Amino acid sequence: MALLFTTTFKATSEFFQAGYAYGLFMWGIYLLYCIGEQIHRGLVYLRRRRLTNGQDVAPLKVIPGWQRVFKRKIAIPFITDCISVMEICHIVALLAINLIFIFFAPFTLSGDYMLPVADVSNRRCAYVGLVNFTIAFIMVTRNSIFSKLSSHSFDELVPYHRWYTRIGLAEQGVHIGYQIWKAYNRYGTVKASLFYNFEIQTGTIATLGYIILYITSFETIRRRYFEFFYYSHVFGILLSTAGALAHEYGDMAILAPGVFLWLVDRGFRYYNSHYQKTVTIAVEANEKQTFTRILFKKEGLEKSFIPGQYVFVAIRQSKGFRRMYESLNWHPFTISEIMTESVQQQQEKSLETGKVNEVVDDLQDEKFKKSPTNVSSSHTPTLSSQNDSDDTAVSSGFASIHIKGIGNMTKRLFSASQANGEQIQLKVDGPFGANSVYFQDYETVVLISAGVGVTPSLTILKDLVEKRSKGYATVRTKTIHFVWSIREIEHAEAFVSILKACRDLAAVSIQPLDLKFEIYLSASQDNGSEIFKDLGNSLTLHNKRAIVNEVMTDIAMQHTIERVAVQTCGPAGFMREVENISSANGWSVRAETFQF
Repeated sequence: MALLFTTTFKATSEFFQAGYAYGLFMWGIYLLYCIGEQIHRGLVYLRRRRLTNGQDVAPLKVIPGWQRVFKRKIAIPFITDCISVMEICHIVALLAINLIFIFFAPFTLSGDYMLPVADVSNRRCAYVGLVNFTIAFIMVTRNSIFSKLSSHSFDELVPYHRWYTRIGLAEQGVHIGYQIWKAYNRYGTVKASLFYNFEIQTGTIATLGYIILYITSFETIRRRYFEFFYYSHVFGILLSTAGALAHEYGDMAILAPGVFLWLVDRGFRYYNSHYQKTVTIAVEANEKQTFTRILFKKEGLEKSFIPGQYVFVAIRQSKGFRRMYESLNWHPFTISEIMTESVQQQQEKSLETGKVNEVVDDLQDEKFKKSPTNVSSSHTPTLSSQNDSDDTAVSSGFASIHIKGIGNMTKRLFSASQANGEQIQLKVDGPFGANSVYFQDYETVVLISAGVGVTPSLTILKDLVEKRSKGYATVRTKTIHFVWSIREIEHAEAFVSILKACRDLAAVSIQPLDLKFEIYLSASQDNGSEIFKDLGNSLTLHNKRAIVNEVMTDIAMQHTIERVAVQTCGPAGFMREVENISSANGWSVRAETFQF
């Protein structure tokens, strides 16, 4: 048995040195980036401290023209719907760095350079590719320390995960192709080139894992058959990793950091979803709205929640074996609202009514009554207090998500909610995501979304309005443009109560706040007089499809000097246009998308 693990691996070999030298170089680059981001966060903190101390600060200036080019987004057919020029530059630079380490590492200060022979360079490709796999591992660990230090959320790092994996697969392909060709020339048959000895057999197993990863990662499979993509992805990772470690145990030195952090992340996620209790309060499905609305309570959720974040949810709506299967299927949904009230009162209301609308309406009315309209304008909470729950109400951990019936799973959920919503139970993991744009630091905020993509905009809107209405000096926002494009007016009914509550708070805000709603109905001629009557003059209703260029240009004409913060969520083409127009104006923009 010991003979199976006999290896020719040497830590001093040139191809291994190329791998760990590349790894150290890349981690050094990321460390410098994270240090820069932490310095930026420190400057943001100092800026808010000056506001807390009553000092005025200048509005953020627009982004310089030369930087705007790099923020432009384009679509590459058959590859991606949305990628920025900056990301393309990142990928080109990454490819160049990979080639440098494959052909030139280890670097020496003296001696003539000699191009490495194929038998050496193909192994360098293998080790450099493994480093890319390790980085890709860390990019998609939801509790990644890199995500926290870099201020990039999990969904923002997923595109980089795919690119690092693709480059790593290409490099592994060079190594695999060369070794198969070499074995075929030596042993004379295809079977021998794939299964001659243990080293070749384990290499073939790792190759099979890579093939599974590649084939099942196409966008069509990811979006339409997410469960198949997810489990085949996990199986491919386990198979390729096990095969690689058995093929050459020196691979462990390269893969260990990524695998270790991934296992730690899995432990956190298991504890968060299984031992932090989640209670389903109410489920409602409205035929006209085609939304499933779920109100739930999760321990500790309100302590770590940041507006715009999302949770992964396992929805159990069946019985028997299928219920067990559903417990393993996790899908991301943005939190549409976090609610504050006495926990006991709220739970009693929930259990008595059993309906989401009644619970939410009661919460909104109670919350508005409790809003501190008589707080002194000199009240200036510290920076840390802004991240905590408001001390005028007891944080309850109650939250809601809205799920549009689009795919197979969400349509089954909608039908089950109509038939018997009481049987639906949740497991919740999260929240995840960190806003890379600090909306409260901008005097003007634009929240533009399409369809159910409105949910992150709602939590950001609610957070800014509540803090501004209570006199938080560190919240600079004076104008909010809330733009929403939907097909039917009925789709808006689920969210009108939140918009109304925000309008009412803005009307009695201690600090001035101009709240402007624009809603576009692309397939309805209803004037919305009944549904939107409580929004009054703050609403402009359009019976047409939203033309992003016109909407954004009109807003830009109103704000020509200061930098504007933009949040967008919706179809890929919609977001790409919003991002490009925002970047052209020198604005800060964050797009929320789940490109799994």
